[in-house]
Amino acid sequence: MNNIYEQNEVAKNIEDGKVVMLGSDTLYGLHANAFNPDAVGRIYEIKQREADKPFIILISDISDLKKFGVEATKSVSKKLKSLWPGKVSIIFGVNGADLEYLHRGKNSLAFRIPDKKDLINLLKQTGPLVSTTVNISGEPSINNVEEAKQKFGDVIDLYVEEGEIVSEPSTVIKFKDNEIIVMREGAVKVDVQKNTSTESSLYNVVMKSKLNIVLTIAILLLVAAGVTSNVMQQRAVTNAKLQPEIALSGGFQRWITNLKNKGLQVEGDEFRLLESTAVFNSQWLKVASLNTPGEEDIYNNTLKSMQKVKKVVFSPDNTAFVDYRNEVREGALPTQVKYYGLKGDKVLDANVIDCSALANCYFDRAYFIDNDTFVVSEFSRNIDKKDTTAAVCKTSETCTYTIKVHVVNLLTNSRLEYQSKPMDLVLDKVIPEL
Repeated sequence: MNNIYEQNEVAKNIEDGKVVMLGSDTLYGLHANAFNPDAVGRIYEIKQREADKPFIILISDISDLKKFGVEATKSVSKKLKSLWPGKVSIIFGVNGADLEYLHRGKNSLAFRIPDKKDLINLLKQTGPLVSTTVNISGEPSINNVEEAKQKFGDVIDLYVEEGEIVSEPSTVIKFKDNEIIVMREGAVKVDVQKNTSTESSLYNVVMKSKLNIVLTIAILLLVAAGVTSNVMQQRAVTNAKLQPEIALSGGFQRWITNLKNKGLQVEGDEFRLLESTAVFNSQWLKVASLNTPGEEDIYNNTLKSMQKVKKVVFSPDNTAFVDYRNEVREGALPTQVKYYGLKGDKVLDANVIDCSALANCYFDRAYFIDNDTFVVSEFSRNIDKKDTTAAVCKTSETCTYTIKVHVVNLLTNSRLEYQSKPMDLVLDKVIPEL
């Protein structure tokens, strides 16, 4: 199990009936023993949740469904293996008055095997857990421990710090005959068409895991070929707006609201696509295999060492992080953003964003949309990054800047860079406010 769970004695706290805030594969959640009615009831009180709304149940294996009286046939089990582990919660009918404190009179519950190895290992120790977002019902979900502590204080028994976690909630579905019925759109987009078999409806879900394999192979080929960062031809600049799934995400909305609160009048729909480039190149990428002796220890120790570092954010499954500190780090300059994480059995260590020193660039925020997509925002002077003759403008002086939003997609090996309208400001005055 991840040391962070051992250090916090998470399993023991849950066994003792405590309510624990920890990260799932989607968002931070409140968790408690699913077979402890008192602990489950406390979460309803903490969230001020309507009494007739059940929580999602996290399980470690399909066989756990039997604990709730759910018998998965061979056909259903095959379909579940295509979806789990993953960000898809599936509703099954449950019966019995002994489970009414869970199903709240609905006679059904949504289950999920999370796509997070450490959490699955925890579930094997604790048994099934109820899981729900950290918030008062009807309010936005909280994505970091500091904010949760300010909101709930000692009402939550244990907080497990796992950095900032930003994602969409799980997609909720149910089976009807041989079709999938989507009850709630979420992190996984399931394209369901009438008269389409369940297996073909799961295409996008299954393909995501396959793309991870393809990505690893592509990266290795890239390194072997010794290509440069120009491997992907830069697309022509267009007036394309920021992708809706980014502009409407919780991370972007909180960031843009914070800018406005600090007096920077920036609107989400003013960002326009500036360029599209490849993420990985042989100059800034290191690839190691977990099969190499000692490499797994290096990987685990690296993750552990970065858990509580400011300006380092972790992926929802806690297997990767983005380091956007504006300082010199091993293998990276203050003008570069680092990605470190696991894809298949390969550990990737790469500088994924780079900017000119003349541009006074400052990276102010980063957050994950899902395990394979993250966003980094940057303040930098409104000059061409290849311009080495631009006049120096000190950060203590008024200079013309733009805000850049980098959308990095690891599955497609692409980085989309969007840019705001120019603005005049003194960066030294703005940074303390961000």
